[in-house]
Amino acid sequence: MSTTPVIAPEAPQTPGPINHFARIIGVFFSPKATFEDIAKRPSWILPVVLMTVLGAAVAFVMNQKVDWRDVASKRIEESSRTANLSAEQKEQQIAMSAKISPGIAYGFGIAWPILQALIVGGILLLAYNLIGGAGARFGTLPWNHRTRVFPVDSVFASIHSYSLLEGARHSRLG
Repeated sequence: MSTTPVIAPEAPQTPGPINHFARIIGVFFSPKATFEDIAKRPSWILPVVLMTVLGAAVAFVMNQKVDWRDVASKRIEESSRTANLSAEQKEQQIAMSAKISPGIAYGFGIAWPILQALIVGGILLLAYNLIGGAGARFGTLPWNHRTRVFPVDSVFASIHSYSLLEGARHSRLG
């Protein structure tokens, strides 16, 4: 009598981590898998880079469409501080303002997302370390879309999600 070998069913393959660019597309087309991957392996660099690129693009378009000389002229005419300046002094201020305004637009568009991420991240890190017992590191903070829009609300939501994460880690380990 011959016996036929029994083949054990293969264990389902777990998919590898989703790369950063696939996450962007996955948010729209497969949000459940994408957000599960983000929860497993949070990252903050790509959102900050993406917001910085978008800020630079907005500054570029704004500098193409806005007449900074006209904006400066209107602001100077409306200002009570410049009411007793001579026409030549007003013209100098208009020229200087029109010259530096495009650079300020680019600087703000590029620097603000980075500064905002650092400020909010620092506040969250401080809050986690004060409340959570000094175990948080910058790379482990649960970043979400609410961090940029509603910083105060996101502090409480992130503290709650961090405590849930820590609770899940401790229940698995012990």
